[in-house]
Amino acid sequence: MYQVLIADDEPWAVYRLQKLIDWEKNGFALPQTAADGLSALEIIRKEQPELLLSDIRMPGLDGLKLVREVNQVSPYTTVILITGFSEFSYAQEALRQGVFDYLVKPVKKEDLLAVLSRAAARLEENSSRSAAQAASAYPSTQTGRIMKMIDENFTQDLRLSDLADQLYLTAQYLSVLIKKETGLTFSELVIRKRIGLAKKLLLETERPIQDIMEQVGYRDYSCFIRLFKKHEGCTPYTYRKNAARQAAPDPDRI
Repeated sequence: MYQVLIADDEPWAVYRLQKLIDWEKNGFALPQTAADGLSALEIIRKEQPELLLSDIRMPGLDGLKLVREVNQVSPYTTVILITGFSEFSYAQEALRQGVFDYLVKPVKKEDLLAVLSRAAARLEENSSRSAAQAASAYPSTQTGRIMKMIDENFTQDLRLSDLADQLYLTAQYLSVLIKKETGLTFSELVIRKRIGLAKKLLLETERPIQDIMEQVGYRDYSCFIRLFKKHEGCTPYTYRKNAARQAAPDPDRI
């Protein structure tokens, strides 16, 4: 799934965008959020999200200035600006700066879905092109080293940008290599490895679920439960309970 960041200083507007569509059903992870341009820029530097939806007017660093910064620090991030009718001229200027598209407030569901569909097509095209370039430029032995580093550190607070720094690569380039090797984004790969380890610990130990959650790298209980249920179709408690029931001897066969 493509990673998304929503930047807007109006909490109700952010909440509405988060709830307007089923993001995951449309190929995008549940969006991160930032309340101003400076916070958004910090997240973009660290996470290099594939998609940014930003209000054109924000305190500290407005949408147009944010676009210019994003072009420097994360040139592969696709930007969609959100604007009011009175800011239409700003939106036109943003398009000249390379912004993918813009949405007019209040954002309509059908408009958001349409622009996301086109953005996803563009991201897929860029990813395929970058993957082909990466395949010819980066040795397979080095790709194995990347996977080994992820295996050794996925239970830690592992960030794509930190891993890229250790490997002397850009975060975007590393993201493409991981997607080519595994078919998953970096964040999806880490989640799968964490859930896989959690399942193993649930089956092989009697440790409390809270302890297992922390051991595999999560600090937020509700987040862990949500991700586990999404991948396994049940909660960790139910997963362990069902496994114990299946392992118990059938009294009719004793």
